[in-house]
Amino acid sequence: MADLTSESTVYVTYIAASPEKVWAALTSSEFTTRYFFGRAMESDWKAGSPWLLRTPAGAVDVEGLVRASDPPRKLVLGWRVTAHPDLPECVVTYEIEPVGEGAVRLTMTEAHPTPIPPTFSTAAAAAGP
Repeated sequence: MADLTSESTVYVTYIAASPEKVWAALTSSEFTTRYFFGRAMESDWKAGSPWLLRTPAGAVDVEGLVRASDPPRKLVLGWRVTAHPDLPECVVTYEIEPVGEGAVRLTMTEAHPTPIPPTFSTAAAAAGP
């Protein structure tokens, strides 16, 4: 495959909420089922622990390890899509920074330590939440 990329994708969103509320939205199934296509995130969110996304039917379609956890500021996840076992793991970093009173800047970076076909990152961007 000649056309591979290891470029990162960065998304920045401003949210009218506290860092704690945004952290809960990223790590609590109460929220993730609303924003991750019905999927529930499961982990204890400690560095080195496994984490997963479970579909409404109970299947696990994304899994990995928590690489870093600094609630409510930063969460770094190894991210592997189980339906594509030949696709290398990527690293997803969520950074939550207070901006002004009662708002945060959420920066999500999807890094590809191993080059992937660019269509995978294009498809992920198109799918959006």
